[in-house]
Amino acid sequence: MKRLWLFFLGAGLSILQIMDGALLKLGFPLSLHVASGVALLVICVVSTLRTSGVERRMSLGNLGLVIVNGGLGIFLDQVLLLIHLFLALGVLANFSVMFGMERR
Repeated sequence: MKRLWLFFLGAGLSILQIMDGALLKLGFPLSLHVASGVALLVICVVSTLRTSGVERRMSLGNLGLVIVNGGLGIFLDQVLLLIHLFLALGVLANFSVMFGMERR
């Protein structure tokens, strides 16, 4: 898989993760949110292994963000929910920047 598609898939899955997280309040199953989080973690690991330089550091940052966000998701209250969202937006932003860097 080309790195471009890997970054595109990571950004798309990040959007899906944020959307199904928002739908949890409407009775959306938590298992799908967890499964998409695990898939995002796998994409982050693969992205870290296939990149170098700045993209590798960003991929390692994404990996850290996903791990911290997953651990934080267990203890959610109103304040942590906002932090959880901001960390998820950080993962989306990193994948989007890596996608843009690869397209140059």
